[in-house]
Amino acid sequence: KMRLRVQWAVLGLTLRLVLADAGGDSTCQPGYYGEHGKTACTKYATAAIMDYGSFLAGSARQIYDNNHLFRVPVGGKLYVRIAATADNGQNIGLSPVLNNEEYGLPAFSSYNDEGWFSLTALPAHRLEQFKVCSRIDINPSGSSSYPMNFHYKRLFVCIKIQVVPHTASFVGAFPAHNALIKAHVGVETVIEVVINSTISNQWLSGNGVLQNLAEPCNARAQDGSCSVLKHDSECTCTIASGTCTGSCLCLKHCSPGPMPSLTAVSSRSVPSTVDGLPAGASLHLAAHQSSLSRPQRWELKWRPTREHSSSIPTIVCLQAHLNSEPQPGQGPVQSLALPQGEVLCVRLEVPKCFHEVQSGQTLDEIARTYQTDWLTLFHANPNLMGSNPASISAGHVLRLGVSYKLQKQDSMHSSVQEGVQVLGNRFLLSPEDIRRHNPELLADVFLHHLPGKTSELALEVVMRRPMMEHETVEMSLPFFSGESWEGDVSETCSKPHQVWTPGSCLASQAPGESCGAGLAGRCEYDSIGSLGCSVAECEGQGQHAQIASAQWLHITHTLVFRLSSGVEAGGSIRAVIARTRGLKQIATVPTRMLAHVEVRDWVQNTHRKMDKSDNSSSDMPARIPLDLCMIVPVCQKGLACSYGSDCSLDTTLAHAL
Repeated sequence: KMRLRVQWAVLGLTLRLVLADAGGDSTCQPGYYGEHGKTACTKYATAAIMDYGSFLAGSARQIYDNNHLFRVPVGGKLYVRIAATADNGQNIGLSPVLNNEEYGLPAFSSYNDEGWFSLTALPAHRLEQFKVCSRIDINPSGSSSYPMNFHYKRLFVCIKIQVVPHTASFVGAFPAHNALIKAHVGVETVIEVVINSTISNQWLSGNGVLQNLAEPCNARAQDGSCSVLKHDSECTCTIASGTCTGSCLCLKHCSPGPMPSLTAVSSRSVPSTVDGLPAGASLHLAAHQSSLSRPQRWELKWRPTREHSSSIPTIVCLQAHLNSEPQPGQGPVQSLALPQGEVLCVRLEVPKCFHEVQSGQTLDEIARTYQTDWLTLFHANPNLMGSNPASISAGHVLRLGVSYKLQKQDSMHSSVQEGVQVLGNRFLLSPEDIRRHNPELLADVFLHHLPGKTSELALEVVMRRPMMEHETVEMSLPFFSGESWEGDVSETCSKPHQVWTPGSCLASQAPGESCGAGLAGRCEYDSIGSLGCSVAECEGQGQHAQIASAQWLHITHTLVFRLSSGVEAGGSIRAVIARTRGLKQIATVPTRMLAHVEVRDWVQNTHRKMDKSDNSSSDMPARIPLDLCMIVPVCQKGLACSYGSDCSLDTTLAHAL
């Protein structure tokens, strides 16, 4: 335990004897020295632990206590000096030496001969605790204040390091989670969302350097600059004193870790879309916002169309997360497996029967957009009375018609068409007029047609509102003809299998000729030479998970699906009408069309009210009441309206009559 160091001073012919005692037998405490033969001890060194940001602060630097606990986020970097300073004016040279034989250095860390230690915290370090120590030796060549012959007790300066979880979270009070925000057709809605990376709240208390930070740890100490947590553009920090001006907070050793980012969550947004955003919406960093700045400001922009107007809110759920790829200066180049952060959902309601006036729009132009006349809008807005209908102010919200709250009896009809027809008779409107202004009564259909003597038709029906079990969807297909039928349909024909039926081909038929229902098969021989009809049929015939039954009505050229299970808004059902059903093409088949759904006084709420954590959820109210927008024209068909006049007979129509 005793080490002997002898130094000759050649010119002075002086011999100095220095004993360094690392054990516990010396009468002096660690960091003290004493002369041989004397009992008094003098303090020669004090632990001096400082981070790099504090080191740059000069006289205002902060010194941490020995065995101080530093908490570092996953992906962050710690840069700290583990050394000591001479005490009581002693002119003594001190040399820090790594003394970590017992613990070993953590991975991706380093230590130099000046006592500077650095660590890049990786996911593998998460929740681990490390201890790194420097042994403080007296360097006689740099010392002149100690006695001729003395002994000293070595000082060990140590730090403790804990790598704590780092997460991405939303900053600020707006928008609140699950907030309801009004939007209007044709008007761009911009929602600013601010995110940041921070230490999980559970680690922001107790003994540790983060305990006094009121804000997330989000800045890195750099050469020639003070480490600051910025709140706004007025935030500055003086390097010499380490003090801040403006609304900001200087940080000491804490580094930011991975950059935060933001994405939409398709599985939680309503309607469900591939990218989690409604049609026409975008999510991106705010203008003039650097991808490396903190906190990050993102903008959700959306300009709703008439198809989005509904009493059912459009729900967009956003999730903050940490970038899995390292950023410049973040440490070793490797991907970081990081957990997802908070979830923020906003409900965007686009009210029906309302229009926000844009700059330059006239009442007549707006009326044409909604396929009505200016007098209807003029009478629907009493506050315009006495005004020039040709001049209306931008930003004014016009009422387009009346909002009718659906009643229970409105849902009790035998067919999709009957429900809308009854309402049309009540308001003197056609079913087309009602559906035009009420997207909940429609569904989008995408068609893929394989022609032949009979047709194979693949359909995808995308719902605009939540659908319940046993509801029906009707599609008018005037480009097909065929005998009526009712039965099952397949979900897909991506893997058809061949079904061979003996005796279905005439003796006069040759192999390869058409056969079977709808002439969808081909005559073929089996393994023993018998002639039969081989038909490619879809896998899962009659096993559709969402359609209980299908029906083709030849008089109206209508295909009807009855659902066996509910479908959420934005959800889709796929089906294939096989050639064996005998549909024949009689006109050009479009690739997209609209289907009709039932009139309902309420729909099932399929959206889960998400808490801000990424795993938990709770149910919202089970039902959403529906209403319909009824734009009842003042001028009935056959009449025309112009500014400054009453309705007059349309001479063109009168001549035709």
